[in-house]
Amino acid sequence: MVGSFTGMEIEIQNRLLNTAYTYIQSKQIDAIRISTRPDYIDKETLKRLKKFKVKTIELGVQTTNDYLLAKCKRGHTYADIRRASRLIRFFGFTLGHQMMVGLPESTRLDELNTARDLAKLKPKIVRIYPVLVIRDTELEQQYRKGEFEPLELNQAVEICKELTEFFEKKRIKVIRIGLQSTDTILAPEKTGSEVVARTIS
Repeated sequence: MVGSFTGMEIEIQNRLLNTAYTYIQSKQIDAIRISTRPDYIDKETLKRLKKFKVKTIELGVQTTNDYLLAKCKRGHTYADIRRASRLIRFFGFTLGHQMMVGLPESTRLDELNTARDLAKLKPKIVRIYPVLVIRDTELEQQYRKGEFEPLELNQAVEICKELTEFFEKKRIKVIRIGLQSTDTILAPEKTGSEVVARTIS
């Protein structure tokens, strides 16, 4: 269950979890995995997720640099990432992190520092996403004005390679690099794509 799952109304969460839980009971699936934001995690939420046999919680952290988090208007800080990560592990869930490369004003050093910070929080899995420029966002406006440029392909490959090697040395599994294509997340030139710009090829 993707997106900021625990940010939805509790009734909707419970309905979806209930449906998924029936498949666990019938042994058609083994576990439930959700994604959410660090500031949408608290003890009561985790207790409720435990009842539905949720196994893995992935946090969209993007970066651990507070300046960059504020620049991207994330609405939370690195302290929130630390707090949520520790709570998730304390309650016995498998912790995952999702970080981004190529954020506005982010540097290679910022991204390596994010990886180091995340490793200290002991996630079991990580996803690495180069930034996409999505239609009707502030980032699209910056891109149109020439104030933001996505990473070049070779830059994205090099930093993702470096991050993957770092995480592997820490025995943290990188389970995905790059956002999976959907009906609307496609190459910018494709009809119906919400993606305005991506890593330059």
